[in-house]
Amino acid sequence: MAARVVGAVAVAAYLLWKLLKTNEEDTGDRTTLVPESSAAFHAARRRSGSSLQCVLADFVEMKLGVSGKEKHEVLQASIQVATRLRKELQKSVSLFKFPKDPEQIGSSSDGTMIQRKGDCDYLLHLEIPSSFFSGSTQLGHTGEGYHTVKLVSPSQEMKKLTVTVTEEGFVFKSEYHCLSPLKVHAFLLGAIDKVVNKLPGVGRIVSVRHVSHQAGPALKFKVTYGTSDGGNNTFDMDLVPCFTIDGKQLVGKRHPSQPDYHLVTRRTRDNQETLRWRQGYSSEERDAIEPLDQGDGGWSKKVYRLVKYLRYHQPQFRKFSSYIYKTVFLYLLDEYRYPSEWREQKLATRFMDFMKKLEVIFEKGELNHYFLLKHDGIRRNLLQPDEDQYQIDEFYNFLRRANRGGEKAWAQLFVDLYEKGY
Repeated sequence: MAARVVGAVAVAAYLLWKLLKTNEEDTGDRTTLVPESSAAFHAARRRSGSSLQCVLADFVEMKLGVSGKEKHEVLQASIQVATRLRKELQKSVSLFKFPKDPEQIGSSSDGTMIQRKGDCDYLLHLEIPSSFFSGSTQLGHTGEGYHTVKLVSPSQEMKKLTVTVTEEGFVFKSEYHCLSPLKVHAFLLGAIDKVVNKLPGVGRIVSVRHVSHQAGPALKFKVTYGTSDGGNNTFDMDLVPCFTIDGKQLVGKRHPSQPDYHLVTRRTRDNQETLRWRQGYSSEERDAIEPLDQGDGGWSKKVYRLVKYLRYHQPQFRKFSSYIYKTVFLYLLDEYRYPSEWREQKLATRFMDFMKKLEVIFEKGELNHYFLLKHDGIRRNLLQPDEDQYQIDEFYNFLRRANRGGEKAWAQLFVDLYEKGY
């Protein structure tokens, strides 16, 4: 008799726990859900009523995770390649100095990487030895953060990496030899090709292969390394040539006034002919994100990583440069300055704030470069309505429809992407 009573009490306690658990999930109050399979994901999604908070939390765990072991191995391999490459270039190149090891930048350095293999971006710091020019290096400002690098009396060898610019005054006509980003890029590419065969065997490096197609200022490579479990893994690595002059970090970028500059991500055969020296802000970007991130448990970055996930997998988001979304994120950080505003339970709220802000920006067709406006008061619109008005309008209409649908519409969008296998 006593055993039956104990059994009945145990069953009742279990049923009560199950009822309370179901009610808790139905309210959408639960903020962490890590399903073990697709079936579990969909069952939990139905129980939670497609709560955006639950769906986004699921994606953070299931889709945006990069294993600590793999991340560490990729980072170590990229550091080995970067530091050894600098040493080899120091031995073989006399035209430039390499004052310090390449500096890691981008998503792998600021904690916003979303791909499991990821990629690693580095600044390749360069200096021009005084023996290759006499006088001084002059930095000319051409507007909107772009500069010319004038070399006074460069050597014949250095002239090969310059273009001649003529400036006419009222009386005198002056000619300047300006350092060409395109020629520097080609020179470094040739120098690296001569030493890249020395990299395999460094640490666990198996091979380093130069990617011939260049869509921007970076020197691109595919690196294969041996993993700790005996296999091989491959990741992408970018080296961006960078000069520091008058306290400004200069990298080669396409100028928006050129006919082949586009807001949307498209490629042209000769897009590198328009490279100019532009001030870079990679260190400032990292510094803007880190203070808040240290206090909110990383959830501010997770909002941005969810947007980057859409950038990779949702057709409307994919049409635009990832820097558009990073800039919106930086402006949103200015509006919500306190870690408590980015905690886990605010994940869906801040995501919706991001999307509403993005809608307003694309409705106006104006998004100013964050650091140029903040530091120099220069308004440079990252959106180019004359070139891409159709894409801007189309994306605005998409955002407006999605935001009108509210959290439920965005939750369904993520669920649909999951069902498609992204």
